[in-house]
Amino acid sequence: MKQSIRHNKIIDLINQQGYISTEELVAKLKVSPQTIRRDLDESTSHLKNNNVKVHFCYE
Repeated sequence: MKQSIRHNKIIDLINQQGYISTEELVAKLKVSPQTIRRDLDESTSHLKNNNVKVHFCYE
């Protein structure tokens, strides 16, 4: 799956649920936790510009 498509899906899931864990994103998008973390890091400014509160807690 292309990175831009994943970014859009992540934003859609956050908008639908209000909160989603890294584990849930991994399961839904079928990518590694590292890929999700990288996507979230790269999407942070876009998310903040869309009034999405961003809080990361990597374990």
